[in-house]
Amino acid sequence: MKNSYRIGCVGLLCDLPLYVAQARSYFADEGLAVELVTELGWSSIEAKLASGALQAANVPSLFPLAARLGLGRKPLPLIAPLVTSANGYGLYLSDKAALQIDEGSVTELRLGVESPFTLAPLFTRLWARQQPAEKIGKLSLLPLAVSQMRELLAEGFIHGFAASEPVPFLASLSVPGKLVARGAGILGPAPHSVLTCPESLVSERPDFVAGLRRALERASQYCAKSEHHGELAHLFLEQKSSAMSTLGSTLVGGLPPRLLAEAMQYNVSGHLNWNPLVAACQLLPNCPAVPVISRTLPSVFPESQCPRAA
Repeated sequence: MKNSYRIGCVGLLCDLPLYVAQARSYFADEGLAVELVTELGWSSIEAKLASGALQAANVPSLFPLAARLGLGRKPLPLIAPLVTSANGYGLYLSDKAALQIDEGSVTELRLGVESPFTLAPLFTRLWARQQPAEKIGKLSLLPLAVSQMRELLAEGFIHGFAASEPVPFLASLSVPGKLVARGAGILGPAPHSVLTCPESLVSERPDFVAGLRRALERASQYCAKSEHHGELAHLFLEQKSSAMSTLGSTLVGGLPPRLLAEAMQYNVSGHLNWNPLVAACQLLPNCPAVPVISRTLPSVFPESQCPRAA
C-alpha cells in the first residue's frame, strides 16, 4: 500500500505545477499518492509543516530561508529542493490612487503586501524608489491576507497592493485601476515560489523527496509551454472551489491564458537571481548580517540552483 502524502498550497498561479502533476498523473508515475491541501495562508502552512500534518508545500521563496534563520518565528529547518516559479508579483493601483500620485497629492501611500515573509515588500519598496519622492510621500506597507486586498482597495483603505497573481487580475475585474509593475521588471529573474519540506524528510524519505521533485520538474516544463496555457487556465478554474474561496473571489469570465505568460515563469532552475532573497531578509526583524544569510542559502536551496557564496 502506498504512503499518502499531503502537500500544501494557497491556490495561486504559482501552484499550477502542483495541479498539473496531479491532473496528469506525474505524482502517480513516481509511485506517490499525493493529496493537495489548500490552506488559508502561510502561517497555517508553516504550523502544519512543523507538526507533520503537511509533508511539503509550495511557498514563497523567502519562506524557507526566513524559517531556517528563525526570523520573526521559531526556527524551522526547511529545505527547498525545487523552484516552482519566478516573477509572479504584480503591483496594482486604483485609478484614484494613480491620479493622486500623478498630481503629487498623496501624503502617505498605503500599499498592501501579501506577507513580510515574501519578496512582495522588497518588490514594492524598489518600485517606490523609482518614483519621484514628491509624488508618493510617505510609504506605508501593510501586511494583508490576499483574500482581503480587493475589498480593502475598493473601500479606499489602501491605495494599491503587491501580491501574487491572480490576485491583481481579480482586483482589475471589480476595482478600476492599473497594473504598474511586475516582478520581472523590478526584481529580475528572482525565484517566486519553491517546493519546501522539513530537512529531516530528506533522510527519512529520500525516495519521496526525489520523486516529488521529478514530478514537479515535469509539471513545470509543461506549464512553461505557451501552447498549454489555455488548458492550464481551465485547470486553474477547476480548483476554484478551494483556491478562489481562499482568494475571496470568483472568475466569472474565466482566466485569460495570456496572464500565465505575462505574470509567471515556470521551469526556471539555473537561471535565477538570488540577491533579492538576501535583500528581503534584511527587511525582517532581527536579521543577521549578510554573510550569515549568504552562508545559509546553500543549506536551504540545492547548490545546483543557488551557488555557494564565497
